[in-house]
Amino acid sequence: MPKIRIPPEVFVRLRPLRKAWRLTQKEMAIRAGVAASTYQYYERGDRNIPAETLSSLTRYGANAEWLLNGKGQMLQSDIKEEFILKVDRDLLQQVIEAVEDLLAANNLTLQASKKARILSLLYQLFDETEKKISKKIVKEYIRLVA
Repeated sequence: MPKIRIPPEVFVRLRPLRKAWRLTQKEMAIRAGVAASTYQYYERGDRNIPAETLSSLTRYGANAEWLLNGKGQMLQSDIKEEFILKVDRDLLQQVIEAVEDLLAANNLTLQASKKARILSLLYQLFDETEKKISKKIVKEYIRLVA
């Protein structure tokens, strides 16, 4: 499985999230599923944060969009209920992998906001169709924004 590239500036949102939850760094590390010292490195920006760690925080209620690019509400509970969508996690994972594979194969990088938009559009497209990922379509979307 390809490694998902997390924007390096994500670390600046960890402390405000921890403070909003009124947690110590040790308690936050438990939620993140990492050692306390590892979490401290993440919060200071000394280490890149793996996708699995961010995923753990979203399971506790952090808004993934806010964590990745600072947009939207910090917590999922602050998002109006009518805007919360049911997500097919398998399909989303396939879309992420297809985009990451294509970017890596072509030695391309995208700004976090552009990547988030492409992932959203491709997910919606494939969710409305047969839920089968077309590498040709993924390539065209990336070509349009790269």
